[in-house]
Amino acid sequence: MMASVALVAFGLPFGLLNLWQQHRHNALTVLFGIFSLAYPIIEAFRLTTFGNEISDRAAAFLFLPIAYLLTLFITHFWSTRKLDWKATSLITCAISVIFLGGVLLESGPVFSNLPGPYLVVADQRSVEPEGIQAASWALTHLGPNNRVATDRINQMLMSTFGDQRIVDSSVDGVDIAPVFFSSHIGPGEVAILRQARVRYLVVDLRLSTALPLEGYYYDQYENDSLPLTSPISREALTKFDTVPGINRIFDNGDIVIYDVGPLVDGSG
Repeated sequence: MMASVALVAFGLPFGLLNLWQQHRHNALTVLFGIFSLAYPIIEAFRLTTFGNEISDRAAAFLFLPIAYLLTLFITHFWSTRKLDWKATSLITCAISVIFLGGVLLESGPVFSNLPGPYLVVADQRSVEPEGIQAASWALTHLGPNNRVATDRINQMLMSTFGDQRIVDSSVDGVDIAPVFFSSHIGPGEVAILRQARVRYLVVDLRLSTALPLEGYYYDQYENDSLPLTSPISREALTKFDTVPGINRIFDNGDIVIYDVGPLVDGSG
């Protein structure tokens, strides 16, 4: 994978040089050259905690510009009429490394491969019938557009299948994760719920069985101050059962939905 990125990065400047010398009056080729400049920036995102998806999605848009520039590089420095077996072997090996490295690089982590059993916060490997059932139940029995706080996977399911309004720090400016991680519901947790105007909590008890494979349970910034070394405790996830003003309205064994409306509005 590293060799694939290195070969592309090595060949792009030569391809750009050849483009400028011979094809700079062609609008399409100039456009390809401009797009290819994004490649080093996009690959740099892989060194961050949030940039893998950006790099993976950008690959589809950068494929043609990069392929064109590398073709210019190869045909300019190695004329097809003068290729011997050594040059042909070298070019073939380089193209093979770029191709195989690119496939491996864009295929994502091993745990994302399908099919497979449920895994904790592993995106597609965490989407299963129980989560879809809970989201569909919420839409049918609670109605749409309720303010819901939950983990990364159930955020997607509750939004997609349940048509619920997901409370998220990037939109609402409130980090809801402490409510789930805390061992009890105190004034601080109640203040968070009220500030975010949460109506329902969706708790997936399976989160207590393993660390999140995508790096976080609820919010991507939840581990900035204290990185996770062990799974969230089951006691923290089940504490809502004993809190006055919080009502359990759905339970399929793994996923529980709580109505925190009476606690938030003070009527409980």
